[in-house]
Amino acid sequence: VASGGTGSATLAGAGLANSPNFYAHQSGGGQQSIANTTTTVMVFDQEDYDTGSDYDTSNGRFTPGEAGKYLLHSIVRLDTGDVDFDTFILRILKNGSLAYNFTQFHSDYTSVAVTGIVEANGSSDYFQIDIYQNSGGAKNVTTNKNYTFFQGFKLIGT
Repeated sequence: VASGGTGSATLAGAGLANSPNFYAHQSGGGQQSIANTTTTVMVFDQEDYDTGSDYDTSNGRFTPGEAGKYLLHSIVRLDTGDVDFDTFILRILKNGSLAYNFTQFHSDYTSVAVTGIVEANGSSDYFQIDIYQNSGGAKNVTTNKNYTFFQGFKLIGT
């Protein structure tokens, strides 16, 4: 749908939007510690927005109320200096099982990201992020919302 003869287009006027959508991060009071060699579900306890009220800040679950395909993306940075990981894994879980993962091996990077397109039934399917690291000790997750977050949105037309 063209708008005002400017050559710009909008899908919002056609009733299409990437909604529901959300963006959650960890607050200063919600910093998580990730134990060495333990898989931990991330709980992003602060929302910047959640148009469908589908993200639960108490357990880290995104349970979309509309069926369709969703793009989910998360980045987690550990609040630490020089670290040498043998393995650093960030995963998207669907109903508690692996949907997508990204693994770094033998790395000194303290951030990892994962992105995936998932399908939700619109009622009971839920998605979470979990993390694993084996740096030799427990590590805290940074609370800077630009470096540790979980976000997602429904893809238009799905």
